[in-house]
Formats: sequence, C-alpha cells, structure tokens
Amino acid sequence: MTYGGTIQEYAPDRRNNVERFYGNVYNKHRTRRILGIMLARGRTSWCYGLMAILATPITMKSAGKLFALWQLVWTVRWYRRLAPRYDNWVQHQMIRRMDQLMSGKVWLMMDKEQGTVLGVARFDRQHHHQEGQIQVTAQGSQIELALVQTSIQFARQQDVNVITQAPPEIHNLDSFL
Repeated sequence: MTYGGTIQEYAPDRRNNVERFYGNVYNKHRTRRILGIMLARGRTSWCYGLMAILATPITMKSAGKLFALWQLVWTVRWYRRLAPRYDNWVQHQMIRRMDQLMSGKVWLMMDKEQGTVLGVARFDRQHHHQEGQIQVTAQGSQIELALVQTSIQFARQQDVNVITQAPPEIHNLDSFL
C-alpha cells in the first residue's frame, strides 16, 4: 500500500480507468515534448534561416525584427505540423498498450478514494517461460517500486529465472515522426 492506493490485478471492467491513465501519461507534457522534438529536428533549418537573415545588409535595423518574426513563424508552423502526428502516435500507443493488457499478468495501483489508476505493471513471460519482462508506467517512483516488487514476487512464484525491465517507451518519440 503506497500513497493511499492498493495493488490489484487487472480486470476488464477497469479498462476505461486504464485508458484514462495512459492518456494522462502521454499527454502530461505534450507541448514540451513536441517543442523538444522541434528543437532536435529543426537545428539545421534554424541555422539556414539565421544565415539568410544575417546575409541581409547588416546596416538594416529591421534584421532583429526579421529574425524574431522568422523564428515565430517557424515555431508555429512546425508545432502545427507535429501536433497532429503526436496525437496520432499517442492513439496508436494507447491501442497497443490496451491490447497488451490481454497478454501477460497485469497489476494496477488504484487510488482508494478516487478509484483512479496510479500505475500499471505488466509481466510477460519470454523465451521458454524461463525469462520474464516487466513493463511499468506509474505516477511516482514509490508507486513504480511497489508494482515492480509485486511483479518480481509473482515471477519468483512462477519459477522465472531471469527478470528484466522493459525500457520506457514514452521517451522514444522519434517513432511518431
């Protein structure tokens, strides 16, 4: 029990709660993630634009205004282009995650008072049932720790020899581009 929550096995009647949880996780820092991708992908375009503006006569007083205007237009254009791609990527990830709930063993950390999902852990057996992989998404490190401990305890009861943790997928945003 952590943060007033309890760990429970996943049941199909909690699907909507889990969908809402994953939606919140993926959209929590939506703008920051899109702007981060823009900066990473747009460094070359930014340099070309800067060179074009600096190539104008240096005596021109409006060069600073041109640079600010160009940067604003570039940012808005790329944000409007990437935002729908990010939203589609989130929808595909949510569908895939919800489909994964049917395979393996899944636990939820539920808030006692509100009935919301605070974290999800999925244990999936790999190769010859001697290996297992844990995939955890949680709103805090203590919740994640409790879910991982529950998963490891289950794996040991099932005589699984090797347990690994799946890498977090939320940090790999290149796939939506």
